[in-house]
Amino acid sequence: MKPTMKKDNIYLITLAAITTVVIVVGIFSMNYLYKTSESRLLESQMQSRRREAREVSGLLEQQLKSGLSKETVIDNLQRSIENTDTQTEFICMYNTTGIELCHPDPKLIGQRIDENNSTVTGLDFGSPVTFQQLLGKGKVSGGIRSLQDGRSEIVYVHPVAATDWMVASHANLSAINRQLQHLYNQFLLAHLLSGILIVFFSFVAVRLINSRYEQTLESEKFQLSQDIRSLSVLNDQLKENQIRLEAQLNEKSGDETNSKSRMLTYKKDELVSINVGEIAFLFSENATTRVTTFKQEVYHTNLSLDEIMKQLNPKSFFRINRQYIVNIQAIENILRYGNSQLKLVTNPKIEEIVIISKNKVSEFKQWLDT
Repeated sequence: MKPTMKKDNIYLITLAAITTVVIVVGIFSMNYLYKTSESRLLESQMQSRRREAREVSGLLEQQLKSGLSKETVIDNLQRSIENTDTQTEFICMYNTTGIELCHPDPKLIGQRIDENNSTVTGLDFGSPVTFQQLLGKGKVSGGIRSLQDGRSEIVYVHPVAATDWMVASHANLSAINRQLQHLYNQFLLAHLLSGILIVFFSFVAVRLINSRYEQTLESEKFQLSQDIRSLSVLNDQLKENQIRLEAQLNEKSGDETNSKSRMLTYKKDELVSINVGEIAFLFSENATTRVTTFKQEVYHTNLSLDEIMKQLNPKSFFRINRQYIVNIQAIENILRYGNSQLKLVTNPKIEEIVIISKNKVSEFKQWLDT
Protein backbone atom coordinates (compact mmCIF):
# COMPACT_ATOMS: atom_id res chain seq x y z
CA MET A 1 0.00 0.00 0.00
CA LYS A 2 2.75 2.44 0.96
CA PRO A 3 4.82 1.96 -2.26
CA THR A 4 1.66 2.56 -4.32
CA MET A 5 0.90 5.75 -2.40
CA LYS A 6 4.50 6.85 -2.82
CA LYS A 7 4.30 6.27 -6.58
CA ASP A 8 1.03 8.19 -6.79
CA ASN A 9 2.66 11.09 -4.97
CA ILE A 10 5.59 11.02 -7.40
CA TYR A 11 3.18 11.09 -10.35
CA LEU A 12 1.28 14.03 -8.84
CA ILE A 13 4.51 15.94 -8.19
CA THR A 14 5.68 15.18 -11.74
CA LEU A 15 2.36 16.36 -13.18
CA ALA A 16 2.49 19.54 -11.08
CA ALA A 17 6.11 20.22 -12.14
CA ILE A 18 5.37 19.74 -15.85
CA THR A 19 2.25 21.90 -15.59
CA THR A 20 4.17 24.68 -13.81
CA VAL A 21 6.95 24.64 -16.41
CA VAL A 22 4.45 24.71 -19.29
CA ILE A 23 2.50 27.59 -17.72
CA VAL A 24 5.60 29.69 -16.97
CA VAL A 25 7.19 29.09 -20.38
CA GLY A 26 3.82 29.62 -22.06
CA ILE A 27 3.21 32.95 -20.33
CA PHE A 28 6.61 34.31 -21.32
CA SER A 29 6.41 33.00 -24.89
CA MET A 30 2.80 34.18 -25.34
CA ASN A 31 3.62 37.68 -24.06
CA TYR A 32 6.65 37.85 -26.30
CA LEU A 33 4.66 36.74 -29.36
CA TYR A 34 1.81 39.12 -28.52
CA LYS A 35 4.12 42.11 -28.01
CA THR A 36 5.97 41.29 -31.22
CA SER A 37 2.72 40.94 -33.16
CA GLU A 38 1.35 44.14 -31.64
CA SER A 39 4.47 46.06 -32.64
CA ARG A 40 4.39 44.66 -36.17
CA LEU A 41 0.67 45.39 -36.58
CA LEU A 42 1.08 49.02 -35.47
CA GLU A 43 4.10 49.42 -37.71
CA SER A 44 2.14 47.93 -40.61
CA GLN A 45 -0.74 50.34 -39.97
CA MET A 46 1.67 53.28 -39.87
CA GLN A 47 3.14 52.27 -43.22
CA SER A 48 -0.32 51.72 -44.71
CA ARG A 49 -1.55 55.15 -43.63
CA ARG A 50 1.56 56.83 -45.02
CA ARG A 51 1.31 54.95 -48.31
CA GLU A 52 -2.42 55.68 -48.67
CA ALA A 53 -1.97 59.40 -47.99
CA ARG A 54 0.87 59.54 -50.55
CA GLU A 55 -1.10 57.67 -53.21
CA VAL A 56 -4.23 59.83 -52.83
CA SER A 57 -2.07 62.97 -52.86
CA GLY A 58 -0.37 61.79 -56.06
CA LEU A 59 -3.75 61.09 -57.68
CA LEU A 60 -4.97 64.61 -56.88
CA GLU A 61 -1.76 66.09 -58.31
CA GLN A 62 -2.30 64.17 -61.57
CA GLN A 63 -5.86 65.48 -61.84
CA LEU A 64 -4.68 69.06 -61.35
CA LYS A 65 -1.94 68.59 -63.95
CA SER A 66 -4.50 67.24 -66.40
CA GLY A 67 -6.28 70.64 -66.29
CA LEU A 68 -9.10 69.96 -63.85
CA SER A 69 -10.05 72.84 -61.60
CA LYS A 70 -9.43 72.64 -57.86
CA GLU A 71 -13.19 72.64 -57.22
CA THR A 72 -13.65 69.65 -59.53
CA VAL A 73 -10.77 67.74 -57.94
CA ILE A 74 -12.14 68.40 -54.44
CA ASP A 75 -15.62 67.35 -55.58
CA ASN A 76 -14.29 64.13 -57.13
CA LEU A 77 -12.48 63.24 -53.89
CA GLN A 78 -15.53 64.05 -51.78
CA ARG A 79 -17.78 61.79 -53.88
CA SER A 80 -15.28 58.95 -53.62
CA ILE A 81 -14.99 59.08 -49.81
CA GLU A 82 -18.47 60.24 -48.83
CA ASN A 83 -20.30 57.97 -46.36
CA THR A 84 -17.32 55.60 -45.97
CA ASP A 85 -16.90 53.97 -42.55
CA THR A 86 -15.02 56.26 -40.17
CA GLN A 87 -14.91 53.59 -37.45
CA THR A 88 -11.94 51.82 -39.03
CA GLU A 89 -9.94 53.58 -41.77
CA PHE A 90 -10.81 56.64 -43.83
CA ILE A 91 -9.39 59.45 -45.96
CA CYS A 92 -10.10 63.18 -45.61
CA MET A 93 -8.45 66.41 -46.70
CA TYR A 94 -7.68 69.72 -44.98
CA ASN A 95 -5.91 72.86 -45.92
CA THR A 96 -2.92 74.07 -43.94
CA THR A 97 -5.10 76.36 -41.81
CA GLY A 98 -7.08 73.34 -40.52
CA ILE A 99 -10.32 73.73 -42.55
CA GLU A 100 -12.00 70.49 -43.65
CA LEU A 101 -12.12 70.32 -47.47
CA CYS A 102 -13.27 66.68 -47.81
CA HIS A 103 -14.63 64.27 -45.22
CA PRO A 104 -16.81 61.12 -45.23
CA ASP A 105 -19.32 63.13 -43.17
CA PRO A 106 -20.35 66.08 -45.42
CA LYS A 107 -21.54 68.02 -42.37
CA LEU A 108 -17.93 68.59 -41.30
CA ILE A 109 -16.85 70.17 -44.59
CA GLY A 110 -15.89 73.82 -44.15
CA GLN A 111 -15.34 73.56 -40.41
CA ARG A 112 -12.01 74.52 -38.90
CA ILE A 113 -10.34 72.14 -36.49
CA ASP A 114 -10.19 73.47 -32.97
CA GLU A 115 -6.56 74.06 -32.10
CA ASN A 116 -6.91 72.20 -28.83
CA ASN A 117 -9.10 69.31 -30.00
CA SER A 118 -6.19 66.85 -30.38
CA THR A 119 -2.42 66.35 -30.11
CA VAL A 120 -0.16 64.19 -32.24
CA THR A 121 2.80 62.26 -30.89
CA GLY A 122 5.00 61.96 -33.94
CA LEU A 123 7.43 59.34 -35.08
CA ASP A 124 9.61 61.84 -36.91
CA PHE A 125 9.51 64.82 -34.56
CA GLY A 126 10.14 65.44 -30.88
CA SER A 127 7.52 66.80 -28.47
CA PRO A 128 3.76 66.38 -29.22
CA VAL A 129 2.09 69.07 -31.37
CA THR A 130 -1.56 69.92 -32.02
CA PHE A 131 -3.10 68.46 -35.14
CA GLN A 132 -3.62 72.01 -36.48
CA GLN A 133 0.11 72.70 -36.06
CA LEU A 134 0.90 69.45 -37.88
CA LEU A 135 -1.26 70.54 -40.84
CA GLY A 136 0.28 74.02 -40.78
CA LYS A 137 3.78 72.60 -41.41
CA GLY A 138 2.67 71.43 -44.86
CA LYS A 139 5.01 68.41 -44.72
CA VAL A 140 4.72 64.66 -44.75
CA SER A 141 4.29 63.66 -41.14
CA GLY A 142 2.25 61.48 -38.82
CA GLY A 143 1.92 59.59 -35.57
CA ILE A 144 -0.59 58.77 -32.86
CA ARG A 145 -3.38 61.37 -32.59
CA SER A 146 -5.12 61.67 -29.19
CA LEU A 147 -8.49 63.45 -29.23
CA GLN A 148 -10.18 65.26 -26.32
CA ASP A 149 -13.05 62.72 -26.17
CA GLY A 150 -10.59 59.94 -25.33
CA ARG A 151 -10.39 58.40 -28.78
CA SER A 152 -7.06 57.85 -30.51
CA GLU A 153 -6.02 57.08 -34.05
CA ILE A 154 -3.06 56.69 -36.35
CA VAL A 155 -2.84 59.57 -38.78
CA TYR A 156 -0.51 60.48 -41.63
CA VAL A 157 -0.73 63.67 -43.70
CA HIS A 158 0.74 64.31 -47.13
CA PRO A 159 0.75 67.66 -48.99
CA VAL A 160 -0.62 68.04 -52.53
CA ALA A 161 1.90 69.89 -54.68
CA ALA A 162 1.08 73.43 -55.80
CA THR A 163 -1.79 73.67 -53.27
CA ASP A 164 -2.31 74.22 -49.57
CA TRP A 165 -4.14 70.88 -49.35
CA MET A 166 -3.11 68.16 -46.87
CA VAL A 167 -4.44 64.65 -47.53
CA ALA A 168 -4.88 62.77 -44.22
CA SER A 169 -5.19 59.01 -43.79
CA HIS A 170 -6.76 57.90 -40.49
CA ALA A 171 -6.95 54.49 -38.74
CA ASN A 172 -9.03 54.10 -35.58
CA LEU A 173 -6.91 52.57 -32.81
CA SER A 174 -10.03 51.07 -31.22
CA ALA A 175 -10.46 48.90 -34.31
CA ILE A 176 -6.77 48.01 -34.20
CA ASN A 177 -7.09 47.15 -30.50
CA ARG A 178 -9.99 44.85 -31.33
CA GLN A 179 -7.76 43.09 -33.84
CA LEU A 180 -5.06 42.82 -31.22
CA GLN A 181 -7.55 41.45 -28.68
CA HIS A 182 -8.68 38.86 -31.22
CA LEU A 183 -5.02 38.01 -31.85
CA TYR A 184 -4.41 37.73 -28.10
CA ASN A 185 -7.39 35.39 -27.70
CA GLN A 186 -6.03 33.21 -30.48
CA PHE A 187 -2.62 33.10 -28.79
CA LEU A 188 -4.28 32.23 -25.47
CA LEU A 189 -6.37 29.46 -27.00
CA ALA A 190 -3.36 28.03 -28.85
CA HIS A 191 -1.31 28.18 -25.63
CA LEU A 192 -4.02 26.42 -23.61
CA LEU A 193 -4.48 23.66 -26.18
CA SER A 194 -0.74 23.13 -26.70
CA GLY A 195 -0.15 23.28 -22.93
CA ILE A 196 -2.82 20.66 -22.25
CA LEU A 197 -1.37 18.40 -24.96
CA ILE A 198 2.20 18.87 -23.70
CA VAL A 199 1.19 18.12 -20.10
CA PHE A 200 -0.88 15.09 -21.13
CA PHE A 201 1.71 13.51 -23.41
CA SER A 202 4.56 14.32 -21.00
CA PHE A 203 2.66 12.68 -18.15
CA VAL A 204 1.88 9.63 -20.29
CA ALA A 205 5.54 9.45 -21.33
CA VAL A 206 6.66 9.64 -17.68
CA ARG A 207 4.24 6.85 -16.76
CA LEU A 208 5.44 4.65 -19.63
CA ILE A 209 9.12 5.29 -18.90
CA ASN A 210 8.57 4.65 -15.20
CA SER A 211 6.65 1.46 -15.97
CA ARG A 212 9.48 0.21 -18.19
CA TYR A 213 12.00 1.19 -15.53
CA GLU A 214 10.05 -0.68 -12.85
CA GLN A 215 9.86 -3.77 -15.05
CA THR A 216 13.61 -3.59 -15.67
CA LEU A 217 14.23 -3.04 -11.95
CA GLU A 218 12.06 -6.01 -11.01
CA SER A 219 13.88 -8.16 -13.55
CA GLU A 220 17.24 -7.04 -12.15
CA LYS A 221 16.05 -7.71 -8.60
CA PHE A 222 14.93 -11.19 -9.61
CA GLN A 223 18.23 -11.86 -11.36
CA LEU A 224 20.12 -10.52 -8.35
CA SER A 225 18.21 -12.78 -5.98
CA GLN A 226 18.97 -15.72 -8.28
CA ASP A 227 22.66 -14.77 -8.30
CA ILE A 228 22.68 -14.43 -4.52
CA ARG A 229 21.14 -17.88 -4.14
CA SER A 230 23.64 -19.28 -6.61
CA LEU A 231 26.55 -17.64 -4.77
CA SER A 232 25.19 -18.89 -1.47
CA VAL A 233 25.19 -22.42 -2.85
CA LEU A 234 28.73 -21.96 -4.18
CA ASN A 235 30.00 -20.67 -0.84
CA ASP A 236 28.28 -23.54 0.99
CA GLN A 237 29.91 -26.00 -1.39
CA LEU A 238 33.24 -24.24 -0.83
CA LYS A 239 33.02 -24.63 2.96
CA GLU A 240 31.95 -28.28 2.66
CA ASN A 241 34.84 -29.07 0.31
CA GLN A 242 37.31 -27.25 2.53
CA ILE A 243 36.17 -29.27 5.56
CA ARG A 244 36.13 -32.53 3.63
CA LEU A 245 39.57 -32.02 2.10
CA GLU A 246 41.03 -31.03 5.45
CA ALA A 247 39.64 -34.21 6.95
CA GLN A 248 41.02 -36.28 4.06
CA LEU A 249 44.45 -34.73 4.48
CA ASN A 250 44.40 -35.45 8.20
CA GLU A 251 43.48 -39.09 7.51
CA LYS A 252 46.16 -39.31 4.78
CA SER A 253 43.67 -40.64 2.28
CA GLY A 254 44.81 -42.08 -1.00
CA ASP A 255 43.61 -39.07 -2.94
CA GLU A 256 47.13 -37.66 -2.95
CA THR A 257 48.95 -40.80 -4.11
CA ASN A 258 49.35 -39.20 -7.55
CA SER A 259 50.20 -35.80 -6.11
CA LYS A 260 53.36 -34.53 -4.48
CA SER A 261 53.18 -33.65 -0.81
CA ARG A 262 56.22 -31.32 -0.95
CA MET A 263 57.66 -28.83 -3.43
CA LEU A 264 61.21 -27.54 -3.93
CA THR A 265 61.39 -23.75 -4.02
CA TYR A 266 63.93 -20.95 -3.68
CA LYS A 267 64.14 -18.14 -1.19
CA LYS A 268 66.93 -15.86 -2.31
CA ASP A 269 69.82 -18.33 -2.81
CA GLU A 270 68.44 -20.95 -0.42
CA LEU A 271 66.77 -24.12 -1.66
CA VAL A 272 63.67 -24.75 0.47
CA SER A 273 61.28 -27.72 0.49
CA ILE A 274 57.79 -26.71 1.56
CA ASN A 275 54.65 -28.70 2.32
CA VAL A 276 52.13 -28.43 -0.55
CA GLY A 277 49.31 -28.04 1.97
CA GLU A 278 50.93 -24.81 3.21
CA ILE A 279 50.63 -23.18 -0.24
CA ALA A 280 47.79 -20.59 -0.43
CA PHE A 281 48.26 -19.57 -4.06
CA LEU A 282 50.82 -19.46 -6.86
CA PHE A 283 51.39 -16.54 -9.22
CA SER A 284 53.33 -16.68 -12.49
CA GLU A 285 54.95 -13.70 -14.24
CA ASN A 286 57.92 -13.38 -16.65
CA ALA A 287 58.81 -17.09 -16.52
CA THR A 288 59.04 -16.97 -12.71
CA THR A 289 56.45 -18.44 -10.39
CA ARG A 290 55.91 -16.94 -6.95
CA VAL A 291 54.63 -19.28 -4.22
CA THR A 292 52.78 -17.71 -1.28
CA THR A 293 52.00 -19.71 1.85
CA PHE A 294 49.20 -19.25 4.38
CA LYS A 295 51.78 -17.63 6.65
CA GLN A 296 52.39 -15.09 3.84
CA GLU A 297 55.89 -16.35 3.21
CA VAL A 298 56.94 -15.93 -0.43
CA TYR A 299 59.11 -18.43 -2.34
CA HIS A 300 60.02 -18.84 -6.01
CA THR A 301 60.24 -21.69 -8.48
CA ASN A 302 61.26 -21.96 -12.11
CA LEU A 303 58.46 -24.38 -12.90
CA SER A 304 55.52 -23.12 -14.97
CA LEU A 305 51.96 -23.22 -13.64
CA ASP A 306 51.16 -25.98 -16.14
CA GLU A 307 53.98 -28.14 -14.76
CA ILE A 308 53.05 -27.36 -11.16
CA MET A 309 49.34 -28.09 -11.74
CA LYS A 310 50.23 -31.65 -12.82
CA GLN A 311 51.90 -32.24 -9.44
CA LEU A 312 49.09 -30.82 -7.28
CA ASN A 313 45.93 -32.44 -5.98
CA PRO A 314 43.17 -31.23 -8.42
CA LYS A 315 40.65 -31.35 -5.57
CA SER A 316 42.68 -28.88 -3.51
CA PHE A 317 43.99 -26.54 -6.21
CA PHE A 318 42.28 -24.79 -9.12
CA ARG A 319 43.81 -22.89 -12.05
CA ILE A 320 41.57 -19.79 -12.03
CA ASN A 321 43.35 -18.04 -14.93
CA ARG A 322 46.67 -17.93 -16.75
CA GLN A 323 48.48 -16.31 -13.81
CA TYR A 324 46.97 -17.87 -10.67
CA ILE A 325 46.51 -21.26 -9.03
CA VAL A 326 44.55 -21.05 -5.77
CA ASN A 327 44.25 -23.50 -2.88
CA ILE A 328 40.61 -24.15 -1.97
CA GLN A 329 41.52 -23.48 1.69
CA ALA A 330 42.65 -19.95 0.73
CA ILE A 331 39.27 -19.00 -0.76
CA GLU A 332 37.40 -17.03 1.88
CA ASN A 333 34.38 -15.91 -0.15
CA ILE A 334 32.94 -15.95 -3.68
CA LEU A 335 31.26 -12.77 -5.01
CA ARG A 336 29.35 -11.85 -8.16
CA TYR A 337 31.35 -9.64 -10.52
CA GLY A 338 29.78 -8.02 -13.58
CA ASN A 339 27.15 -9.99 -15.48
CA SER A 340 28.72 -13.43 -15.78
CA GLN A 341 31.96 -13.40 -13.80
CA LEU A 342 32.97 -14.31 -10.24
CA LYS A 343 35.35 -12.59 -7.87
CA LEU A 344 37.37 -14.46 -5.23
CA VAL A 345 38.18 -13.07 -1.80
CA THR A 346 41.23 -14.89 -0.44
CA ASN A 347 43.09 -15.19 2.83
CA PRO A 348 45.92 -14.31 2.65
CA LYS A 349 44.77 -11.47 0.43
CA ILE A 350 45.87 -11.26 -3.18
CA GLU A 351 46.86 -7.71 -4.07
CA GLU A 352 44.99 -7.49 -7.37
CA ILE A 353 41.35 -8.36 -8.08
CA VAL A 354 41.06 -12.09 -8.74
CA ILE A 355 38.42 -12.69 -11.41
CA ILE A 356 37.10 -15.98 -12.77
CA SER A 357 36.08 -15.26 -16.35
CA LYS A 358 32.68 -16.36 -17.64
CA ASN A 359 34.43 -19.09 -19.68
CA LYS A 360 35.82 -20.61 -16.46
CA VAL A 361 32.76 -20.15 -14.20
CA SER A 362 31.12 -23.42 -15.21
CA GLU A 363 34.36 -25.37 -14.68
CA PHE A 364 34.87 -23.66 -11.30
CA LYS A 365 31.37 -24.61 -10.16
CA GLN A 366 31.94 -28.23 -11.19
CA TRP A 367 35.24 -28.21 -9.27
CA LEU A 368 33.45 -27.04 -6.12
CA ASP A 369 30.75 -29.68 -6.64
CA THR A 370 33.20 -32.62 -6.81
